[in-house]
Amino acid sequence: EIATMHWMGLTDVTVDNFDFIIQLNQDPAAVLVKADAPWKTIKDLLDDIKKNPGKYKFSGSGTGTIWDLSRIGMFHAAGIPVNSVTWVPTTGAAPSITELLGGHVDVIVCSLPEAKSQIDAGLIKPLAVMADERVSTFPDVPTLKESGINWSSGTWRGLAAPRGTPKEIIDILYNACNEIANSSEFKDFMSQRGFGIKIRNPEEFTQFAKEQDQTWKQILELGGYIK
Repeated sequence: EIATMHWMGLTDVTVDNFDFIIQLNQDPAAVLVKADAPWKTIKDLLDDIKKNPGKYKFSGSGTGTIWDLSRIGMFHAAGIPVNSVTWVPTTGAAPSITELLGGHVDVIVCSLPEAKSQIDAGLIKPLAVMADERVSTFPDVPTLKESGINWSSGTWRGLAAPRGTPKEIIDILYNACNEIANSSEFKDFMSQRGFGIKIRNPEEFTQFAKEQDQTWKQILELGGYIK
């Protein structure tokens, strides 16, 4: 949200308001459909959308949030107009999954961990993940890049402090959190739930956040969401 909401005029808070401590997690977006959907691959789905603009409904979260923006970025990279489908806003992945299973939308975009229970139960099938490499906890799900679509996207989580926090405090917090992040307890907790672990130190996390800020500005412009 700190890399998107200010561009939409929803807040004055930006990445420049924080000193970044440590990134702990990163989960790529995935494209998911009902298990009995007609599409076997992401190429099947995107080709169908190209042939039938306006026919299908997507969901995953609210309008202009990460899963909507991930979908816009994917369409742009695949040469598909971003308004080729209807985005049905919800309050998050859980209600979007309900909409999908109920037949009210055709496709959802969210992280794989958010749909893990339904994937494991055979109710939902992921067609692709928006990552540079396959996700270790879902090794059978191909990446978009394997289909020639140069786009990766997802959500990330970490810790930050107000801008101007003394460096010695940032260092203490980073060292403590990094020790926890490298513990077997943390790794087991994340793995059992399908969450990805991505560690970035303060300098790396700061650079990454700034890059994300500019990436999402471009995608928000494509979606017509910039205020």
